[in-house]
Amino acid sequence: MSGAASGAADPIRRTYEIEDPTNLYFIHPISARLVPLFARYGIKPNTVSFIGMGCGILAGVSYHFYAATWCALLGFALMLAWHVMDGADGQLARLTKTYSELGKVLDGICDYVTFTAVYVGLALAMSRSMGGWAWALVAVSGAAHAV
Repeated sequence: MSGAASGAADPIRRTYEIEDPTNLYFIHPISARLVPLFARYGIKPNTVSFIGMGCGILAGVSYHFYAATWCALLGFALMLAWHVMDGADGQLARLTKTYSELGKVLDGICDYVTFTAVYVGLALAMSRSMGGWAWALVAVSGAAHAV
């Protein structure tokens, strides 16, 4: 059983009690495989946050064209990549002891930019068939997400 699954302390992971199953068994194990590579090549945690944000913005663009199946699948894959990077930035910061308040703020900003891009991409696509209701739905979803 891995350290995370057993609840044992692991210096680069968050505590077991605050992880949900998708993070614990899927996202963070992938992130954990990337983190040593990032550290070896001198990639900084904030850079990983920006890479994730780039994936998120591209996901929003892809979701805008969701009627094409490949675009919807690409958007999903890009959101998974964002999620992996979102876990990797914190793991890398803890591993390299380069965590900071600025890094936490930057991580949050990158997350909000990602979700805004996804919501706007979906709203633009849905507004063709739903009109203004698409924007209302996105506004409510975004507000619920922010809370």
